[in-house]
Parts: sequence; structure tokens; C-alpha cells
Amino acid sequence: MDWAGQSPLHAIALARAESAWETAGRLRAAAPQGDAVRENSHPTGHWIARPTHRRTLLAGLLAASAVGGIATTLALGSRDERYTTDIGTRRSVSLTDGSRIDLNTGSVIAVAFETSRRVVRLLQGEAMFDVAHDAERPFYVQVGGSLLRVLGTAFNVRIRAELVELTVSRGAVGVSDGAKMLRTVAAGYGAAIRGGVAETNHLGDAVVRQRTAWQEGVIELDGDTLEQAVAEFNRYRRAPIVLGDNRLAALRIGGRFGTSDSAQFIAAVQQILPVRMVANVDGSILLTPLPTQ
Repeated sequence: MDWAGQSPLHAIALARAESAWETAGRLRAAAPQGDAVRENSHPTGHWIARPTHRRTLLAGLLAASAVGGIATTLALGSRDERYTTDIGTRRSVSLTDGSRIDLNTGSVIAVAFETSRRVVRLLQGEAMFDVAHDAERPFYVQVGGSLLRVLGTAFNVRIRAELVELTVSRGAVGVSDGAKMLRTVAAGYGAAIRGGVAETNHLGDAVVRQRTAWQEGVIELDGDTLEQAVAEFNRYRRAPIVLGDNRLAALRIGGRFGTSDSAQFIAAVQQILPVRMVANVDGSILLTPLPTQ
């Protein structure tokens, strides 16, 4: 077993070091160079990074620092694959181990499978994981400073503005902050992960269904505020819906709408609430209160 596969803490240390390495690489690439090298482009939805010894070197350095000595180079023999979705689109990714990852709008993941572990980094957006069981090769999802460990389960992970939202629909997921195990989250439960703290709560079938309805191309609202509903629809739109008056934010609405059919949502808002809309030439929509009689 390689060093990074020996412990979830090793795995997250390697992931963090890789992130720093990539940042340095982007800075180097942005600097003026005498002889620029043009690389072949790949389709936007899926590209494979050129194999390098970066992971081998990083793992070796991290292992050396852990034992206070010099580590030999580790031959991991893997290469990362990156998958993305554009605004308003979804896609399913079938992995070689039989697992499946569904990506929601505007999402990015990086996949690295090795002999002792399976690692996916959620870099942006939201993804639903249906993980094939393999006791000999655990499955890790690294998101921000948190590491999720599973053997075989189904769960949804969403990166929000100030936290990571975990929803478990089958099995269980262990949550670590890289230094210690925080929680084990079972099916029907969720976790809000922020600042090294994981707060869990029971969701029930209805909330789990609501949080994962995007897989069917649906947004489910159940008494959500208009502010929350608009924010949800804006994830799927290039031109936003804008609330033109703060008094509208707390109004509540429910219903089931298509992610690609915000016109249906706007029609319902105008029918149910004292709101009118103005369509702008740039495609954005302004919602304002109806004038008082």
C-alpha cells in the first residue's frame, strides 16, 4: 500500500499539496515566457491531464516529512481526469470501478484512481455519487478542507457559499477535517460542514428527494422564500432573475419546476404572489412588487 493510501489523513494531505502545486503551476503559466508551448485542446466537458511525476513527488515529500527522513519516489501510476458541466447542463460519468457520478450545473470534478484508493475532488458545484463497493480500495471525496470516506453508498455533495452540504440517501459517509474524524452520516441524514465542524441532522425522505430532484431536471420548492427560489433558478441561468425590492425576499412559494423552464416559475410567481416581472434585453428578469391600489 502506498503512503497516501495508508490513512485518510495522508490522502487529504496529498490532495492539499496537489492543490498548492496546481496553483503554483498556474502562476508559472501566466508569467511571460520566451518560447510558449501550445497544447492540443480537449472538449470542454472532459479533459485528461498530461501524466506527470507530480503526485509521486508530492507523496514522497509528504511521507518524508511525516517520518523526518528522505522518502523514496512512489510509483502511483495514475492520472487525473477532469469532468465539467456548463451552466444549465447536467451529465453522468461512469467510472471504471462501476461507480457513477452525476454532475449538476456548473460543476467540476477531478478523478484519480489508484491501486489502493479511489479519490475524487469536487472543485465546484454539486455532484451525486453512487459508489460501487470495494473494501480493498476505499472511495474518498475531497471537497475544500474536508474528506468524505465511503465503501459503497449513494450521497449528494453541494458546495454552497459558506459551507459544504452533504445528503446521504443510502449507506453511510464518514466526514473528516484532515486531522480527525468528525461524524459518520447515515442514510436519511445530512451534514453542514464548515470551519472544521460537521453539524448533522435528520432529513427524512421528502427533504432527501427535494435536494436530489435536480437529477431529474427538477427544482422542488416547499415553502421556500422567494430569495431562496430565485437563487436556485439562477444556478441554471446565464442572465439572472433579480429581486427589485427587498420586501419580496421573504415571500414564500412552493411547487415543482423544470430547471430549464424558469418561465414556468416566473408565471407561477406572478399568479401566486403580488409580484410583476420586467424582461430586460440582456435576458435578465426583474421582479418588482405590484403597485398598491
